[in-house]
Amino acid sequence: MMFMQANFSLGLDDVDGSEEPRRFASLPCKTLLAYGGDDGTVTCLDEKDNTFHAVQRFDDCVRAVAVSEDGKRVAVGFDSGEIEIFHYDTFELEKASRHPFAEINEKANDDDLLSQGFSDCHKASVGGPQFDAPIRDLQFLRGTSPTFWLIVAHESGMSIVDVTTIDSMSSRVLERESRDAHGQCGIRGVCQRPDSSQIVSLSMDGKLCLWNTDLVDHKMPSFKLAQFETNRCIAKQDAGEIHGADACERSYRPVLHGDVLATPGRLTPLVHYLGKESRIMEVKDCDTNRHIEPVVSLVFLSSDFMISSGRDCRMVLWKCDFDKFALSSVASITSTSVVTAFHAREMGSIYAACTKGTCIQLNVEQRSVESKLPKDSDSPRNHISETLACSNELKKKSSSEHGFCVHEGAHSEYVDDEASVDSPSRNGTKSDTPTGFSQGEQKKGSNEELGSEDESEAEEINAPNNLLSQLVREETPQPPFSVSSTPLDLARRYLCWNHIGSVTILNGTEGASHRSTVDISFTDSAYKRPVSFTDNTGFIVGSLGEDGAIFASDLQKDDDDGLDERNLRGLQISEQTLQAVKRSQRKRIEQNAKPTGSSIFFYRFETLGALRDKDWFLNLPTGERVVGSACGSGWAAVVTSRRFLRLFSSGGNQGQILWLNGDPVTVAGRSRFLIVFCHRSLPLVDKTQQLDYVLWDIASFTVISQGPASCVGKGAALSWAGFSSDCAPMAMDSDGIMSMLTPCSNDGRNWQWIPVLDTLGLRKSSEDNFWPITVQDGRLVCVPLKGSSTYPDAARRPITATLGLRMPFATSSPAKFTMLEELSIRSNLALSQKRALEIDEDDEEYVGLCAQVDKVTLKLFVGMMDEGKVERALDLIDRLHLPKSYEIAARMAEHNRKVADLIEDAKHKNFPQEEDDTMGRLVCNSGSPEPSNEDPHFVTPVSNQPLQKRNKAYGDRTFKKPRIY
Repeated sequence: MMFMQANFSLGLDDVDGSEEPRRFASLPCKTLLAYGGDDGTVTCLDEKDNTFHAVQRFDDCVRAVAVSEDGKRVAVGFDSGEIEIFHYDTFELEKASRHPFAEINEKANDDDLLSQGFSDCHKASVGGPQFDAPIRDLQFLRGTSPTFWLIVAHESGMSIVDVTTIDSMSSRVLERESRDAHGQCGIRGVCQRPDSSQIVSLSMDGKLCLWNTDLVDHKMPSFKLAQFETNRCIAKQDAGEIHGADACERSYRPVLHGDVLATPGRLTPLVHYLGKESRIMEVKDCDTNRHIEPVVSLVFLSSDFMISSGRDCRMVLWKCDFDKFALSSVASITSTSVVTAFHAREMGSIYAACTKGTCIQLNVEQRSVESKLPKDSDSPRNHISETLACSNELKKKSSSEHGFCVHEGAHSEYVDDEASVDSPSRNGTKSDTPTGFSQGEQKKGSNEELGSEDESEAEEINAPNNLLSQLVREETPQPPFSVSSTPLDLARRYLCWNHIGSVTILNGTEGASHRSTVDISFTDSAYKRPVSFTDNTGFIVGSLGEDGAIFASDLQKDDDDGLDERNLRGLQISEQTLQAVKRSQRKRIEQNAKPTGSSIFFYRFETLGALRDKDWFLNLPTGERVVGSACGSGWAAVVTSRRFLRLFSSGGNQGQILWLNGDPVTVAGRSRFLIVFCHRSLPLVDKTQQLDYVLWDIASFTVISQGPASCVGKGAALSWAGFSSDCAPMAMDSDGIMSMLTPCSNDGRNWQWIPVLDTLGLRKSSEDNFWPITVQDGRLVCVPLKGSSTYPDAARRPITATLGLRMPFATSSPAKFTMLEELSIRSNLALSQKRALEIDEDDEEYVGLCAQVDKVTLKLFVGMMDEGKVERALDLIDRLHLPKSYEIAARMAEHNRKVADLIEDAKHKNFPQEEDDTMGRLVCNSGSPEPSNEDPHFVTPVSNQPLQKRNKAYGDRTFKKPRIY
């Protein structure tokens, strides 16, 4: 179990409260340090009251702190490139209760920073090695005492320096080799095995190097490049602190635990196995508990479990399965700001440092049941479930050995108030920790309900204080996604693929600007030629419409255009003063900077004016990110992280800004219609997503329909949304069931989702699936995917396939009419859909469509009559739309006079204005236009008068709603 226990300050009092890469360092005597603020403060944790107290203050920003194994050397690195070495040669770990680095002589006046005794705390320090770039990471090689070798990672490269004495600091190794291996690139961070037999370095361009270490000669160790990764494990290059890299980018560091190496920078941790056979673990089962933005920091709880933090302020628990080389997410929890570092303590306590200067304390409880496992048991979970089966109410298995749960003393709105009234906190005091997301299944019961012979086991599992009875399983809502797009971390990916065409983006990998290339190819290549242009802003979402394509980037960062480093260096000032001046200038620029929200770009296909003026561009307010986009005929729209729906004309005019009922999931559009899906509430216990939809007619700015998105199956999530060629709203869930939104009332007020295709039966194997593109003429256009692939490869044009829509009907008797019965139902739905949305207002064409639908019904009618299913055949009469169709059905039933008479009665009932001698001619009311002799049929469409304005030229006709059952 894991839960938040406390939330307190790191004691790094920044003046402006800016986001910085906060980090931890551990001293001997179990002392925890925190650093990373702008004011150069290093703080120490007092575990008695969970507060950090300042123990060191420096004139420059502290970026790294390293401590040797015996505690006799402490290295502090700064953003100026300088390193200060503290010598404690008389320190003995067995006799000391506190490390001297964390001791100061504070005076009574604590408010005066100059009087706190910090002037005496640097007596044991000497100036260490200096570099021409900010320090990123420091680590002492293990097992080299009495020689102290310091690994220094900085933004210009990497060096290993002997810091035993002042004279020995001239000895540097691995400096030239690391620059050659990393292509003259700086180093983000390093990690090493416990015996320092191998070192891993991560460069600023996102590539890894593995170095073998020979420590036979402690005075001069040797290093050899063992492995170099040509592929980037982090897609985005680190620009460096001087060039404005944010706190998250400066916090990326590799983590090594045994033979397992993990790196951040992607939506999921990239886990390398460095055993005899080097492999990368495959990520599975992370649709629910996952990051929606890149991972920032990592920490291993054991060889099987790890925790990651992301830019989305989430912390996710992962399980490593070394038998299948698979990595799966177990649970997630949300913090108030981004976590940039973890520190694992004893007894399952973990501290997390946040960019805003706060510290979150997490507690981990792992039930050890290995000694009680039966011989034929495969895992601890089997034994736990067998023990809990003694209770009538504890019937479900726990999802894993680890899980996130709400701390007993913290209030949660998802726990019944009656259950929490008599629930004391673990230590008898009320916790002020903000409640986060929880994971696990809700379990009830007490030790009394368990059998007496299993009472001791029940106490161990439920202890302390019946913790399992208070667990609440809470699934994470699915993150927003773009329709028919591929993941963000691919070098070449699809931004969109629909009925208009496809948009692919090739992310730049060379050069300083890393510009990307956008390619637009059209389905009808004869109508429009392919388009290609350069992306200078970093598009992450996009959509194609009839008039053009809309693109949006991630949150933008201001450039430091106002910094003139050449003029500053001309003043012959020190590097430390130069960095301080640059930080001051950068802050003034940020205060007057332009909005840093997502950038929106619209590329028009055609224009009446000059080509250079056809496209338009705008920036959203600071902090507002576009998470979905859609285009139609004459309009474009985006949904944002602030739950806004923003509308634009295709010419670039801003339209309405509307609130959504929940966090957006996706958006799709076609012609004049727009549909938006958003979260209604948290998912159910079985992971079923609870979503709402809103269907808009943008041309008239009218809500056509809204309500719950019941098209998501049990335990599933929404995976695709769009419109058919008839502009019918369509959606597909993660189980592969396609649904269509249809009107179910004569006035168009009630709409329902109806399944029209189940792709499960069309798969050749259980792992195959279909990646939807669009629905055209009653057929799903998709990309068949084999094996475990979940998306097509944009680097090569995939082969598409078409699947005919087929509602999941039960097999009837006779079975040969099942397909015809399904076609009759679906064609009636499509006809009512077409009339309700007024896609085609040509009444004569609609008459022809009604005749085609009636033809299918009549064919089914004849088959039922031939089989002797008279009642089933008679029920089909109510599906007919035209008077002429009733006449044909009556003639087909002449051999059964009773059936023929009932058909005639139904015709007169549904068309009371029809004359007996002139079938098919309309008798109009006094206020209606004169009938035409050229109109042979009476049209009986679905009326939707309150929804859309009807064409007054047809007068006050009486419409009949056909039955579809």
